Amino acid sequence: MAMVMEAVREAISTSGNMGCKSQALADTMISNTVGLHHSHLLAWRAEPLVFLKVSWPLFNYPALDSEEAATYEELVKALMDHFAPRPSKMALRMDFFHGRRFQNSSLQAFRRYTYSMASGHLQPTVQVANSLEIAKETPIQKVPNASKSAIEFLSLIGTDEIQPCLFEESLVAVSENGQRIGTFSISVKRSRYSLDEGYEEDCYLVHARSKGTVDGVPCTTSITGYVTKNLETLEQHTEESVRFREHPVETRTHVVKHQGQTVVTKTIIERDEEIHVSSSSYKCELLQGLVAESANLLVLRVMARRQAVPENAIFLSFDSDHHVCTSTYRALGFQKQQVKKEEVDVFVIERAVHSIEGVPLGWQFCFLSDGHLSRRVQVGSPVIMLIEQVPILIEIDKPDPHPIFEKIPLDWEEDMELYSQFLDRKEELQASHATYARRHPELSNLLADFLQLLLLRKPDDVVTFAAEYFAPFSVQNPPCRSFQSSDKPSPFRSHV
Repeated sequence: MAMVMEAVREAISTSGNMGCKSQALADTMISNTVGLHHSHLLAWRAEPLVFLKVSWPLFNYPALDSEEAATYEELVKALMDHFAPRPSKMALRMDFFHGRRFQNSSLQAFRRYTYSMASGHLQPTVQVANSLEIAKETPIQKVPNASKSAIEFLSLIGTDEIQPCLFEESLVAVSENGQRIGTFSISVKRSRYSLDEGYEEDCYLVHARSKGTVDGVPCTTSITGYVTKNLETLEQHTEESVRFREHPVETRTHVVKHQGQTVVTKTIIERDEEIHVSSSSYKCELLQGLVAESANLLVLRVMARRQAVPENAIFLSFDSDHHVCTSTYRALGFQKQQVKKEEVDVFVIERAVHSIEGVPLGWQFCFLSDGHLSRRVQVGSPVIMLIEQVPILIEIDKPDPHPIFEKIPLDWEEDMELYSQFLDRKEELQASHATYARRHPELSNLLADFLQLLLLRKPDDVVTFAAEYFAPFSVQNPPCRSFQSSDKPSPFRSHV
């Protein structure tokens, strides 16, 4: 055990910390490098050999059966490789420490996950090289299926529900001690996307960006995606940057739909040099119910406005390594949130991404009634996103209902205004008829003949008799001889 302790101190000292051979500094270096919980640090202090056996896979070295299983030089070399790793491995450790572990996780779970990261089980195709490598196609894994309720939920979201979700918002990143360490912004607006055939499709442009400093290291994450009206992701760009001193590491991921395939390309850049490029593709027909990160922001806003989450719905998503996996949403009800001096009601939604090979990732989102994000917490992360002030809530302008006018019975003889209009119209018609009779003197002879015939025939139906008499004089009928049409049946009489 003394040899192990001395090897740890020498490895720390040789790795750029000359003169740092105290137990406290050794504890600090181990805690900062590995990202241990306080309980794990106590385990290191109590039984360093046992702790070293448990965490030995981190050093990529065979397990220790006893203290004599490795020489002093081998211990120092393994520990130096661990305390002075490549920047890409430092980025993976930092990513795990600040976003991938659960609170109160056990030492065994921590060991299994870190061993998977160090041994490459989570990224079987990643082969770190010192120079640019050709992109390698990732072996196609079995794609899980989304539930019917999840697919139906996405298909029933209409443009009228998405329209109120098109706005910008910004939050601040706060550490555990309440210190402001960064910003977080989301923007959703209408746009157009150029397809392969030269056509353009109406879509939504989603952009999210977080920028801050964690443990003195600048970190930046941005997501830009084009989402259809059916919440399908046409294209998405993700950039994650960790700016270590003189060792910047950047991860870029590109997701695009092309000729019935969804192609995922991941590139790791270290010191402005591409050290690895990996690619994988999936048939679009197998990705029904997929909710990528850009579409997830819209889905969350729709759920927040509905204040409801589909129960037992299983969606598809990408995990941290951009492998297709399942994801779920769960409503946690309403809570109170303090925003400065104002207390507001928020609707809480929990999202979980169930990675096939790694530890599940979890987030809790708090929303105001109009879909504004008020708080975001990632399980296991010390960083919390909060709003600084309550925004102006978005209200939908509802059209006024059409007026309904009830039918009012009118008695025109009793109504003075209507009776006056009747008399005016009566006089107008009488004057018009008198003018017509003066301009057509033949009308008097026609009426005299009609009255004479009426007295001679004495018909029972005077109205029908008059219609039959005056029909030949209508301008709508072609002229004809009276004797030829007198034997025809009258259109004004019903014949059985």
